Order: sequence, then structure tokens, then C-alpha cells
Amino acid sequence: MICSFPITFRAYRHPATLSFMSAPDSELELLSLPQEILNDFFQLLDVKSLLTCRRVCRHFLDIVDQSPQCQYKFDLLSAGLEDGPTPIPSISDRRAILKQYADNWDNLKWTELSSVRMQRGGLWELFGGVLAQNTPSRAFTFTRLPGLTRGIQEKTWTAEKPSFRVRDFGMDPAQDLWVVIEKRRQAQNGMFQVTSLIHQVHLLSLEKAPGNPHPSAKGGHILSMTQDFIDPELSFTIQVSGDFLGIQTNTVQAGQNELVVWNWKTGERKMYLIGDELRSFSFLSDRHILLAVLNHNQNGDGQFPQDIAPALSIVDYIQPFSDGPQHVLRTKAVTLWYPPLRDNVTMISFEVRSDPAPSWQPDQASLPPFHLASSNRLYVVSLWVAVEGENIPQLLVLFLPSRTLTNVFRSYEDELRSSEGVYVAWANWGPEGSRMTVSQVPHSAAWVCYVYGSRYVALEAHQKGMERVWCRVYDFNDLPIRRGRTEVDQENVITEEAEFSSQLCDTTVYQAGPMTVKGGRIFQNDVTTSLPFRWRSAELDILASERNCAIMCSEDNIIVVDGHETKYRILTF
Repeated sequence: MICSFPITFRAYRHPATLSFMSAPDSELELLSLPQEILNDFFQLLDVKSLLTCRRVCRHFLDIVDQSPQCQYKFDLLSAGLEDGPTPIPSISDRRAILKQYADNWDNLKWTELSSVRMQRGGLWELFGGVLAQNTPSRAFTFTRLPGLTRGIQEKTWTAEKPSFRVRDFGMDPAQDLWVVIEKRRQAQNGMFQVTSLIHQVHLLSLEKAPGNPHPSAKGGHILSMTQDFIDPELSFTIQVSGDFLGIQTNTVQAGQNELVVWNWKTGERKMYLIGDELRSFSFLSDRHILLAVLNHNQNGDGQFPQDIAPALSIVDYIQPFSDGPQHVLRTKAVTLWYPPLRDNVTMISFEVRSDPAPSWQPDQASLPPFHLASSNRLYVVSLWVAVEGENIPQLLVLFLPSRTLTNVFRSYEDELRSSEGVYVAWANWGPEGSRMTVSQVPHSAAWVCYVYGSRYVALEAHQKGMERVWCRVYDFNDLPIRRGRTEVDQENVITEEAEFSSQLCDTTVYQAGPMTVKGGRIFQNDVTTSLPFRWRSAELDILASERNCAIMCSEDNIIVVDGHETKYRILTF
């Protein structure tokens, strides 16, 4: 087979024009080109194309394998990362930094331990490597957490007390966006009875001009949400993904949760869902959103009986919606059922978490040499249940890589176009593409940033004789798991069916065998899942006797929330 390309400059701009066909007289054979030019061509290709080139001939194989630029792309893919906007020009330097970064995380070897004082203002947020807090005086402090291996320096800045009272806030450092919900007064009639509640959402600059209107909010820097109910225990969930802003109001007394998605740059409302069945959300792609829903469980004839079951719904939030609110159970979606629960099980809460958002990019201020790939994300779904006759609630944790969800949606996308909704049984999506466990040490319900990319971090259960607190990091990135299983001591590779180990292990354990949550207690039947993962434990510098902490993570850090000393301990990789 002869590899050829047309003699036009399009080959430089569009590597896809390379074709592996017989060369006509007007074309120049690729094999006759100098290796320097072939190197330039191959550097423009993505990983998939490079793998194809390696299979064409021995000459191409040697060029790709000997090219530092091509190998750097393979290194990034294996680590679940993408090239970044760094000023570091040398590929060899980038590869060395990448290897050090991956090794540090693989071995849980942090390079620095620092701390940030807890402000105790009542509000906090962690996103994009920035830790934000409000102070008792209602001002705000922001700390860009360090990433020494990636060359990110710690930086702290402040924002003055806003002219209004802040109810909650979110942010996206990459877009210099600070989303602040104003605490509004309640509208009253002549008898001083509350009739409605209006929330104003302020779109402000986070770092460049803290607290000033964001210049990209062309549709106005204030969005409004009006509710015809009052709930003093109302809470908010705020997420930003590229041009889109999602805000969910979660009620306790009113029984009417709401989710609104806007294009925050234009001010256009894209989706407005209501219903107590809606419990949580997370962006899945640049047009799809994942909802945690307590849905009516359908029987064989498609009718809705009275029993309620947990489900995950994938909704296209770009599709046309009515101007007014739409009930979540009447929204066109691909709905993924959980395994059937027993009748004596009561659901308490249902939440889905994933960080960062799918459209996230690093901010220009940090200029990292590489960053998390948008496809390398894990969704952690937490279902709290109460079992009749047991005093302690149980936490079911479901780990879902984004590829599982996107693959399932694509499988049913054509069917969804011609129907009002598609319902997928657990057996058709869950057993092989997920991992489920009953958590031994439940993660915090307040400090919820326990997942970043494909990593999930948790505290180890306290064991007799432990002098200090330990943590455990789980990683669900598929490529290093497959490679690592063949390179480590096989005693650390579990291929048989086994539960989550409660033993500490300061070497990496590869869990390739299935796990089963036995039926008869929470679920009606056995629930077996087999998504591979790896985990490792590490000792923290916190006395076991002072165990009053939670744990979170970001791209460069493990963050220990130390309630005993009222500070954040920052472990930097």
C-alpha cells in the first residue's frame, strides 16, 4: 500500500486529507518525503490518527515511536489529560513534568503541605482549583490553590462586601465568572403575608474586577427567579458549564424543587423544570444534563403505579421547551433505572456530583502545561436510604464514568427522537459500566467536592491501633488501570469477586473482579457491578484522637477540612 497526499497546502491545515490510496501522477508519495516533513505532518494528527499511521508501515511506526511530540500525545491520553496553554516550549520538559505529576498522584506523594484559614462566614465553594469563602464581615476571599508540579503558584485576592446580602454563590475561574444569588426580601400583601419570593442572580467578575458586572453577560448581569412558595430551608445548587448556568432550588417544606438553565451570556432561559421528584443535576455534555430523579416505576403496560424508584435521566437542555415550567416527569429523556429496592427501604436523599464541568478549561492566569481531558470525568451518585429496623441510614455509592452515560444515550438516541421518553432497565446499562458499593465511611453531605476528573477521595474507616487519620483515593481512569494491571505485583490485582477492602494499603490495588451488593436487605436481588478501578491509601498528619474532618480534592490537591483546628490543610501534588 502506498501512502500519498495531494500536493496542496491543505495537507498542513487539514491532516484528515491524508489518504492511504494509490498515488496518481499529480501526487507525491509520502514515503519519499524527508523525515522532518513527515514529523511535522504527524504532529498535527490526533492520537487516533497516529495509531492508524503506526499500522501503515514500519517506516511510519518508527517515526511515530521516535517522535517526542507524538509520544507526548500518547502520554497525555494515558493520563486522561489534554495539552494546555503553557509557555513551556520544550516537549521533553513537558513530558518530564507530566511523568512527575502522574507519579506523584499514582503514589500519593504530595510535594508540599500548606494551610488556608477557615473564614467561618457560612459560605464556601471549591471549583477550578480556587477555594472561595465569605468572612463574618460578609466580604469574600479567594485562594488559587498551588500546583507545584504543573507550575501553578498560590494566589489570594479579596472582594469587598457586596451591596446586597448574599444567599449563595458559584464560580468558574476559567471564565472569570462569579455567580452570586442575592438574598431577597419576601413580597407581602396588605396583611403582611408572604406571597412570593424573587431571587436575583448576579453575574460578576471573579478576579479581574472582583464584584463588578461581568463584561460577557451581554443579556444583562442580573437574572431573576420567581417562586410562588416560601421555604425557610431552601437551598441552592449552582453549576457553570461553558456558556450555560444551571441553578437548582431544593426545598424541604414546600415539596417543589426547580431547575433553571440559562445561557448566561445572552440571558436566554433554555430549560425550566419543576417537581419534588427532581433531586440533583450535573452537566453531562455541551447540550445534555444528568438528573437524579425519584421517578414513578413503570410496570409492563407503561402505566404509573404508586411506588417510587430512583433513576438517572439524561435530558437535552438545548431542545425547544415551553416558556413556562415543565414537570420533570413529563420531560423527554433517556431514563436509566436503578435496581429495584425492597419495600421496607425509604429513600432519604439522591445526589449526583461531578467536577469539573464538561466544558471547563483552565484559566489563563495559571497557564498549566496540561489539564484534565473533558472526557475523563467520573459521576458519583449517592443514594441515602433508611432500612426498616435499622437505626443508621445507609449510603449507596454508584461510580459512573462519563463514557458509560454518553454511550447509553447514543444507543437510545434514535428511539428517543420518535418517542416521548425511553426507559432503560438496570440490566441493560449498569452491571458492566458502573461500580456500586454500600459505603463504609460515608462522604460528607456538606463538603461535597470529593470527586475530580476520574478520582474520588474518602477517609478510611478508623481501625484499632491507628494513631493517625488515613485517606483513600480511588481512580477510574481506564487506560492506566489496564496498563498497570500488567506491571505490578499480581498480589495487588484482584480478579475474583470481592467487596471493597477495609484494609489499609499504601501500595496501589487494582480491582478488576466484580462486586455484589447482596439482595434481601436494600435491593430485591443481588446487584453485581464490574467497572475496573484502582485505589491506594495514605496517612494524613492528623491525630486519630482529633478526627473531626472531611476530605475533598482538585486537580492538584487533596484538601482536608480540619474542623479541630478550623483550617483547610492543602496537600499539593
